[in-house]
Amino acid sequence: MNMKEYKYPSWHRIFDFMPLIPLIFGILFCIDWFAMQFGLINATLFGDNATINYGIYLQGGLLMVFMGLFFLARNNEFRIENDGIHVSLFYLFWKFIPWEDVLEIRPLNLPGYPIAYAPWILKVKRMTMFHRIASISYLAGIDPIIVIAYTLNDFDGFINTIETKLKSRNA
Repeated sequence: MNMKEYKYPSWHRIFDFMPLIPLIFGILFCIDWFAMQFGLINATLFGDNATINYGIYLQGGLLMVFMGLFFLARNNEFRIENDGIHVSLFYLFWKFIPWEDVLEIRPLNLPGYPIAYAPWILKVKRMTMFHRIASISYLAGIDPIIVIAYTLNDFDGFINTIETKLKSRNA
């Protein structure tokens, strides 16, 4: 089997950049906090009686960076080969997941969400901490998950290929 690539359509790509907004602002908040700590920004710019808790800059900045990376971890592309799946992470690199590390694939049953449009989850043994947090937030257990939206090109073919591989592995 040759490598088969699965991507989201171009109109879906605009949503991929939305997590960059909190990521960029979070980095700027953290830089601002460091600048205040080392005296590069004068606190009197806020007034003589400024009682600002500068730690909130760092906390808010780190929270925004965390949120940005969490949502960015949801936008994956896939390459399927005979020995496993390659998953894109944060648009920077690819992580290889051997078939032995794929635990299951199933639709994510969310209350009030039409099953036809429900995302699917690919549960794996190892991934980033953001994928593990996604699993916990979707109430899918503690094993990391990869969220697969129904807008993936050849979505049904992708699901069927993985299900076939998992069935042949278990047989």
